[in-house]
Amino acid sequence: VFEVITRLRGFPGVAEVYPNYKRSLNRVPNDQYYQLQQEELAVVRAQQAWDIQTGSADILVGVIDTGVDYTLADLIPNLVLPGVNVREDWVPDEVMDDSGHGTAVSGVIGAVGNNEIGVVGINWTIKMLPIRACGMMLDCDLFDEVEGIDVARERGCDVINLSIGGVGTISVEEKAVTAAYEAGCVIVAAAGNRSEDIGGGLLYEATGDPDIDRQSLYYPAGLPEVIGVGAIENNGERALFSNYGEDILSLMAPGVDIVTTVPEEECYLYTGDGPPYGFATGTSFSTPMARMSRSRKCVWRMRTASFRTACATAFIVPTSTTSCLPRVMAV
Repeated sequence: VFEVITRLRGFPGVAEVYPNYKRSLNRVPNDQYYQLQQEELAVVRAQQAWDIQTGSADILVGVIDTGVDYTLADLIPNLVLPGVNVREDWVPDEVMDDSGHGTAVSGVIGAVGNNEIGVVGINWTIKMLPIRACGMMLDCDLFDEVEGIDVARERGCDVINLSIGGVGTISVEEKAVTAAYEAGCVIVAAAGNRSEDIGGGLLYEATGDPDIDRQSLYYPAGLPEVIGVGAIENNGERALFSNYGEDILSLMAPGVDIVTTVPEEECYLYTGDGPPYGFATGTSFSTPMARMSRSRKCVWRMRTASFRTACATAFIVPTSTTSCLPRVMAV
């Protein structure tokens, strides 16, 4: 640029030439606890992204989790209600979160921004469809997860957030994920909190039969159509609890002491004392951080191994740590 400027200044009739530097808006939300979020949001360069776009009501995110506290003022404008409950022992559209996990994940995705209360989500404006597939004590089986994926696809979700995971997969899960991907869904899933290197190896050798033992990788993050997300500290170092390795990770995002929404009333993970905000740690909360980017191309660039045979059952649990969720926010 400066060489061109120098040449142009030498042309007859040219008085002066200057570079046209870019300026940005530097949008900063006025949410009450934004100051406590700045470190984690700086890692993903959220403020620079907000100068371009703060979200869109045209994007629908299917949040497959423990439900959501749909009474929270910081979430209501961005929720699509009623949600869907795919658990057999629950009312089909009852998605009230008695765990706290799903509400925390939803706050990271889309707590309303610039509304002078609480926290700000990665998206100030978004549409979130709560799909309850997991129970109060973070229990979640694979078939409920699969039904949740199918529901998200059928409802036209642009993004599916799966802050859940576990060892093993079956063809039913693989088919559901493939169908959602082919329908245009961006699928993000937590890499897990076992501190395991899942890079071309197995978490354990179950039988000695490679056709069966290959299922001991971590799923659904280990599926090729899924963006598997690990956790880092705010200094950019891998969080010690986070799984890692080429067979599971597409990218990493902050996942330690993430400031987010929690249920108003007492639930499994929170005491119900103080304002409905708290800290959350785990790859469960890195996953919604990472979905700031809707690009699917990184999945194929970062992980090309394709797994297509499976015949085992699996038990899926939300990938958060329960020891790091204090309910009272420092003011």
